[in-house]
Amino acid sequence: MAFIFSDGFDHYGYAPATDIVKKWTSLFSTTITVHYNGGRRAGGALGLGADGGGTRTRVSKTYPNGNNPQTVTLGFAYKPVNAPIANAPFLYIMEGGAIQYQLVTNTSMRVLVQRGGTFNAAGAANGTLIGTSSGSLVQNGFQYIELKARIGPANSGTLELRINGSTNNGFPQITGVNTMATANSWSDSVILVGGVFGGLDSFFDDFYICDTSGSSFNDFLGDVEISPLYPSSNGGNFQQWSPTSGSNHFNLVSGTAGPQLTTTTSTINALGSAGTGNITVVNCLPTISSSFGVPSGSFFLVDNEVMAYAANSATQLYVHGRGQLGTTAATHANGSTLFYQSYVSSSVSGNMDLFGMTNLITGGAGTIYGAVVNLAAIKDDAGTRTISSVASASSVISTGSDHALGTSQLYYQSVYAVDPSTGAAWTVNGINGAEFGVKVTG
Repeated sequence: MAFIFSDGFDHYGYAPATDIVKKWTSLFSTTITVHYNGGRRAGGALGLGADGGGTRTRVSKTYPNGNNPQTVTLGFAYKPVNAPIANAPFLYIMEGGAIQYQLVTNTSMRVLVQRGGTFNAAGAANGTLIGTSSGSLVQNGFQYIELKARIGPANSGTLELRINGSTNNGFPQITGVNTMATANSWSDSVILVGGVFGGLDSFFDDFYICDTSGSSFNDFLGDVEISPLYPSSNGGNFQQWSPTSGSNHFNLVSGTAGPQLTTTTSTINALGSAGTGNITVVNCLPTISSSFGVPSGSFFLVDNEVMAYAANSATQLYVHGRGQLGTTAATHANGSTLFYQSYVSSSVSGNMDLFGMTNLITGGAGTIYGAVVNLAAIKDDAGTRTISSVASASSVISTGSDHALGTSQLYYQSVYAVDPSTGAAWTVNGINGAEFGVKVTG
């Protein structure tokens, strides 16, 4: 498996500290944010800084499926908001909880590659220098950084650093270098690291990591953009899962935070004691926060269905789950948050749900390296249940690897490097004409 993991940071809800650990493995501190229009192309970006105690914030990802490659290539857009006052780490490659090597910026904004070292909550990076970029990063602007490294002891490790697709500001391949800090010549996880200056000091976007196996995703991809596409229509032939309401399936799974959301903008009509007129609500993920001044216990109509109520404070309007309409606000503590959960579900092996997607918009004729399907999924009881992603093009169906579900919601990724109908690389028309979805496999 050459592809390991990717993230464009575009699909998280308004509670990133909760949502991001459904896709990444661990979050060290809740002082993170996802800027929904702070990315390179008006999309999302992950913001990391320091927590209230001055400790660097971090998010980690353990490679899926027990993958532990000797060589990885990784790339990401990086924006350092502030110049460091000492050598500051911004990425760790890990093995068994120890740092194999790390990316660091120095006070001149050059990128250093250091072997080993230990996590330093606020001080300078303390690894052994094994490579230095020839150019400097631009402060408060995005640049695309790629590193390909082979882990090995003296005379067997290699490094190559590219910035904005070129080694001119990075460095060409270095051979015969010691890149192995632990007893093993592989890595098993990656950690993105924030600064220690207070606030958000580092922004990350369009992240990928892959190894050297297979026929695709096995080398530098260059400066890539990860574009989010969401379900926008029911698939042509397969709508075999059960919707929580209505006959359409796509609108129940087309949001940005798994099943815990309503639409980002809804017109809410007051019912009963709430008076008359409409209230337009913006940014209601996962809660609608405004001083509406409506009586406690008033119910509201959202998209023509009763699914919200005013809390006892009468200043917060919370999304109320469908199927719970007999429950009144008085049942819940003041300030309680209830989520509108929309989803499709199935217990029948072989059942598929397919969706047409929003169109891929591209301004050029660049390479499409693949379609990465992200499934936010959960099982509701004990026992083994598995699903896979599905891609369908011109009625040719391809399924991904099985994912064993847990009782906590997680994101599961699969990649389709080629168009199933042609066996060749995707085109824009091919992506826009394809359907993607999910299948119960066990």
